[in-house]
Amino acid sequence: MSEPRRRPTSNQVPTAPDVPELSGVRSAHEVAADLGVSERTIRRAIQRGGLRATKQGRVYHITQADVDAYQARHARGPRRKPVVFPSSPPPFRLVESPAIRLPPLPVPLTSLVGREMATADLVALLERDDVPLVTLTGPGGVGKTRLVLVAGRAAADAFADGVAFVALAPINDPALVLPAIAAALGVREVGERSLASSLAVALRNRQLLLILDNFEHVLDAAPGVVELLAACPQLTVLVTSRAPLRVSGEHEVPVPPLALPDRPNGAHRRSGLEEVAQSEAVRLFVPRAQAIRPDFALTPSNADTVVTICRRLDGLPLAIELAAARIRLLPPEALLGRLSRRLDLLAGGPRDQPLRLQTLRNAVGWSHDLLREAERALFRQLSVFTGGFTLEAAGPRAPRRRARRRGEVRRRGAALRGESRA
Repeated sequence: MSEPRRRPTSNQVPTAPDVPELSGVRSAHEVAADLGVSERTIRRAIQRGGLRATKQGRVYHITQADVDAYQARHARGPRRKPVVFPSSPPPFRLVESPAIRLPPLPVPLTSLVGREMATADLVALLERDDVPLVTLTGPGGVGKTRLVLVAGRAAADAFADGVAFVALAPINDPALVLPAIAAALGVREVGERSLASSLAVALRNRQLLLILDNFEHVLDAAPGVVELLAACPQLTVLVTSRAPLRVSGEHEVPVPPLALPDRPNGAHRRSGLEEVAQSEAVRLFVPRAQAIRPDFALTPSNADTVVTICRRLDGLPLAIELAAARIRLLPPEALLGRLSRRLDLLAGGPRDQPLRLQTLRNAVGWSHDLLREAERALFRQLSVFTGGFTLEAAGPRAPRRRARRRGEVRRRGAALRGESRA
């Protein structure tokens, strides 16, 4: 007796009825092996409608005609082997996609401290077929760029065409974002085709992770990125920004400050230093201080002070690193006593870093400069609050004519408040 027909699952592409195992029908795994790509590429093509298939249980079934059609639309060049089914006509000849170059990922000279769970979660998100755009948000100096660099390397094996990194901080005009991406990838205008179209043609068949760093000051370019994603079904874009892009398909991932010790001050002497030393904020402070003073160590006598310093800086990595650099001249107790003027104290960061990350004042100023004048005026009024504020508390201080802007101000100012508290 023949096996009863199964109802198609909800995540399959609508197509012909389920196909039993017949000659000329392959699984996603077999097609991927024959084409010389990853099975993830084939499954993503199916789920995004680029390759017709049916599904029985957990196995996709793909016919010769559907593979031929997919090859015709999504040829990637000589690295793929054409599929040859028994008794099938000669396969479609693959056409090579325009060549691109991959700008290398920057290599930080210091290690990433903590963020183990955040890195694993981000890599898992990037590997999902239904996530084309991920935006890491958070205040300046929270470590967004460091996190995407580590996650990009960890996820590289899932992207057959590699990982590309494009720094957007030097760009001031949103209209220059796509040209900057094209320049980084070595893509040029071809004939009468626009640069945006040339970029889409170069990337439309590539399984690439594209990292766009520091997007907050060119947010008006976000729709262009979405159009690029729509034209390139195998492309994944990872963005860092102090504000979300607020476009279709975006998955926002807020990057929090480093974790602080749970125990209150004074408990460390009774319970030992192990728990304190394992907290993310202290794990960052101690090695950065030792890079300046090799004899520095976390001891029962200074543990409370180090924890208080990290708490006063709200666990912000940039602020902690700048504070640790002051250990050269200031012991922890003296450093803590000067944190009341931390915008003046926390300066003199590494010269090879961007100016906005060499001082805490510059980090705050970068976000402040992105606000419109009405938003800056509102934040000056909100400076009476300590430790943040609620929308209800802020409402009476916002002029009635600006009421519609309050939600936008609150969203765009979240990064600024995170920096200013540090």
